[in-house]
Amino acid sequence: MTSTIDAPKKTSKSKVFIDVTAQGVSPLMVHALPETFFAKIDGDAGGKTGKPRKVLGGEELTPREQAQAATYMDAEGTYTLPPGALYRSIIGAGRLIKLGKRQLSTRDESMIPGFLWLRSGPAPVIITESDPPWEVDARAVTNQASKVKIPCYRPVFGDWQFKFQLEADTESIPVSTIRMLVDYAGGRIGIGVMRPARGYEYGRFEVTHWDIA
Repeated sequence: MTSTIDAPKKTSKSKVFIDVTAQGVSPLMVHALPETFFAKIDGDAGGKTGKPRKVLGGEELTPREQAQAATYMDAEGTYTLPPGALYRSIIGAGRLIKLGKRQLSTRDESMIPGFLWLRSGPAPVIITESDPPWEVDARAVTNQASKVKIPCYRPVFGDWQFKFQLEADTESIPVSTIRMLVDYAGGRIGIGVMRPARGYEYGRFEVTHWDIA
């Protein structure tokens, strides 16, 4: 089901900046693909044997080391959301909202990059007070090339929040619709692995602070 909103009325102040803080309401699971970190698995490419992964040099990785390698980090070594994931989530939410008779986003294109931008960078920092900041999720996954099940270890942040800033052209979209996009992104699209858009429950978030500059 989609929500329909009317086109906005023009105002003297068409550009606004919105500072947002969001809190995770379900655990966040991420899975970076550190191709340069892993060597081949026991001599075969693609995980056909399902045996433990090895780092370059031949040493086997523990489950936690494998999960650590699947995190996203910035240049300062701080954990971040997957690059681009927040903006993609907002664009995905556009499929649930109509501006007049048009959806803000479809499967192949979106109107959103024409009037709403993420000013704070593509990968917001994950803020957490947990120690350790994440736990290891262990489950079997199917290698799509070999159809063999292999163990997969990924980091899961149970307590997480993040901050970001949006820039919007309010001549094209009202602020109320921007808030709806972010709310839908958090509750119905999500971020990371096994998010609501993929039929799972991970990566949901809600807005706890919304300040329009």
